[in-house]
Amino acid sequence: MLKLILVSYIPVYSISRSNTGNIVDDLNASDGFFFRICEWVDTGISRQQYEQLRDLLRRQLSTELPCIRRRDNRLQKLTQLWPRLIDCCRKSCMAYTGQYDSLHTCKYCGEPRYRSPGKPFQCFVYIPLCQRLLRQYSMPRRAHTLQTYCRPFFERPIDAIPCNLTDWWDGRRYRELRRDGLFTQYTDIALQLLLDGVQLVERGNHTCTPVISINYNLPPAIRYQKHNILLNLVIPGPRKYKDLDSYLQPLVEELEELGCGVEAYNAYKNENFILRAWPVVVTGMLLLSIRFCCCYCSLLVCCRPAASCSRHYHNYYHIS
Repeated sequence: MLKLILVSYIPVYSISRSNTGNIVDDLNASDGFFFRICEWVDTGISRQQYEQLRDLLRRQLSTELPCIRRRDNRLQKLTQLWPRLIDCCRKSCMAYTGQYDSLHTCKYCGEPRYRSPGKPFQCFVYIPLCQRLLRQYSMPRRAHTLQTYCRPFFERPIDAIPCNLTDWWDGRRYRELRRDGLFTQYTDIALQLLLDGVQLVERGNHTCTPVISINYNLPPAIRYQKHNILLNLVIPGPRKYKDLDSYLQPLVEELEELGCGVEAYNAYKNENFILRAWPVVVTGMLLLSIRFCCCYCSLLVCCRPAASCSRHYHNYYHIS
């Protein structure tokens, strides 16, 4: 069930609502209306309510909405974002990636990979990160936001130490990375990776592990809002994984590619450039926990909680 829910919502979550105007402007009237309807549906309605909406539009406006399966296919074609289904152990021990790609049984529990030839027992959804970053730079308003916020940090001399720490870009680690040859262009992207187990239901122990990315090139006031969070994958339950690296393998491969640079188009400046992105912070806590720690201190190897930290100025933002 979790896999079906993810596949249904991937195309809409992959694009920021603050920039959907750019997308809709490039579509014809029919596709634009369809995109707006799907964006509204993404706020959270059941399948039954969606079918009722289809019936209402058909009778009142003679407008035909596709079924859920065809809706997802149409959204993927419009956004050019294609999720990947990757085989994993039916007990969630490991994913069949990298060195385990050719295995037919789980390395840890011995469960078979396939229920029948070519049909695995379980898969998880991986949403490519690179295509979403390229898509954001192809929209003028979002490309402008990605560049204008972080540009002052790039223009600051490497050895300049700010008086106040207002963001990760003010920290010591950013200056160290610049000395190592990273972040040479203001189009370079800094990412935070977060993962943690969450319980899906109140009773029982059915857990899953989302792996998400936060784009540090966005201003802090909007960085943690839901429509700006990049969901990379969800490690399925009900049991906890035994080989985390195997699940993260597709993401690691993409980050290696982004670290080397990929060709991209800057719609704001109407020019081509080389897009690079690096993960600069990796944490094991999800967003609900961020407000209980001093994220600026932790970047300076200080583990004191925010309540007892008087060294820095703090800004905390709602995530919804």
